[in-house]
Amino acid sequence: MEKLLQIGKEFELEGEKLLEFVREQLKLEEEKEEKRRQLEEEKEGKRRLLEVQKEERRRILEEDRRKEDEERETRRQERDLRKLELEAKLLKQKEAIEAAKREHELELARLAQGRNDTERAEVREDRAKAPKLPSFVDGKDDLDAYLQRFERFVTTAKWEKTGWASKLSALLSGRALEVYSRLSEEAAQDYDRVKLALMKRYNLTEDVYRRKFRASKPEVDESLKDLFVREQFIDSCPKELAIHLRERAPETLVQIAKIADQYLEAHGKHLFSSASKKPQVQPKVEEAKTAQSDTTALASSVTSR
Repeated sequence: MEKLLQIGKEFELEGEKLLEFVREQLKLEEEKEEKRRQLEEEKEGKRRLLEVQKEERRRILEEDRRKEDEERETRRQERDLRKLELEAKLLKQKEAIEAAKREHELELARLAQGRNDTERAEVREDRAKAPKLPSFVDGKDDLDAYLQRFERFVTTAKWEKTGWASKLSALLSGRALEVYSRLSEEAAQDYDRVKLALMKRYNLTEDVYRRKFRASKPEVDESLKDLFVREQFIDSCPKELAIHLRERAPETLVQIAKIADQYLEAHGKHLFSSASKKPQVQPKVEEAKTAQSDTTALASSVTSR
């Protein structure tokens, strides 16, 4: 105020005019101060508004970030949950597979045990049925006679034919054992194939049987006529039956008829043709009677052999 009075005096103002000047100047300063204050308030208001807006944006960003984190955590938990569910499902399936596998193995073990028990029982039964057969001695025993004895024994003992080959192999030696050892695994389990291989090795062919038959002499109570009819009948039979008869070496016509009947019945065959239903081959007794006049010549032929 002193400063204003001094300025008014410089303008040569006195009394009321000086006071009026001072009042006007004070008023102007007050208005100026008010404007400044308003500007400051406006500035402060803007600053505060900016801060509020900034805070709001920060809060919104933090809220968005928090939501993203929550969503991310939710997704992670869902993935973990699905993973746990899948692992539990796989574990359950694995346990089921393992249980089924163990059950299968137990079933196989039970079956194997049952088979072993059955095989042991069959072995005990086989051993109890009859005494052991003597082994085949190569160079000493006749193979044909030995095979016949073996077949009669196993048939009487009622052994399954599927086991004949393995049982026979335990009795072989020498060349016979070599023949068996050279067979394939499949053939070595088939008795008929083993027998055929042995007969070929020992030259027991149809021609050999024929020569043996023709070289045989009639028994005391057997006539040359019976010998002739017997040979004629065997020659007239089908090849398989003829070989079968020669293997058995029947001594009489009654034995021939019996063995032939057994063979035909076992193989479901007969000696009748489908057209005529008449015997294809049978002992020709009438022809034998006709040939009786040639008995002397036949006897000479048989004896010479």
